Amino acid sequence: MKLRRLSFVLPILAATKATSTSNCRCLYGQPCWPNESEFAALATQLSQPLLHPLPLPSPCYPPSAPSGYCSDVIANYGNNTWRSDQPGAMQDTNYEVFIFPNKTISACYLNTTLGVPCGQGSVPPVGVDARSGSDIQAAVNFARQHDLKLVVKNTGHDFLGRSTARGGFLVWTHRMKDMLHNATFVPEGAPVTNENTFDGDCALFFLFAFPLTYLLCISAVTLGAGVQWHDAYEFAQKQGRTIVGGVSGGGSVGAAGGWILGGGHSILSPKFGLGMQPSISFILHA
Repeated sequence: MKLRRLSFVLPILAATKATSTSNCRCLYGQPCWPNESEFAALATQLSQPLLHPLPLPSPCYPPSAPSGYCSDVIANYGNNTWRSDQPGAMQDTNYEVFIFPNKTISACYLNTTLGVPCGQGSVPPVGVDARSGSDIQAAVNFARQHDLKLVVKNTGHDFLGRSTARGGFLVWTHRMKDMLHNATFVPEGAPVTNENTFDGDCALFFLFAFPLTYLLCISAVTLGAGVQWHDAYEFAQKQGRTIVGGVSGGGSVGAAGGWILGGGHSILSPKFGLGMQPSISFILHA
């Protein structure tokens, strides 16, 4: 009995120790934060200038002299698609706010009559406008070198607020819109079959004997990290195909992110199955 009790106690103690020694990442404003010359060196490795995201209502401050962009912010504040195009915006505005342990708040409110200054909140102060794999690689290496709190964001559709963090370093993948259609996509390790079960325009193969055999293949589309559902649906339609995807207001949710990792449930699943696939490619249907 003593040994059995120890077997339960020891893992708990080990977990407690691991939690107490967890590493805290470097945040903006701390001495460990990279200096201007280090960020300048990073900028030379990127295809786009560094981002300096601001909270969405910031053009409306100071209230006595708002910029011309303030009217656009007011008009589109509740537009999911428009918000997804802003590196400093989240789809749920509560995640743009930061509450300190003493209950004070850093935020930038659209209602300027509150008389509260526009604060950065939970919006990362600097980031990378990623357009390619090399941009991503440079950003991740930079974050690893300086032990930064790394945040990856496409559209800001995250119910847990994981695509933003106060004092973090942002990698914005929203402009990675590459899409590729392959009518004869062959999944890795796909079997050869003697039945005509493929969905694409695959060629016939002889395997040194009759009958003819077919290499299993399908029609598929590969989507970049910044592709949204409205992009994916329009692209699939041009190919004369249907893609199993998610539903969102204006199709503004990212197509290659959490939806597929969550299993790929769709209103089309009863007919075509789940959208989850073993690769990044999505299966298209006639």
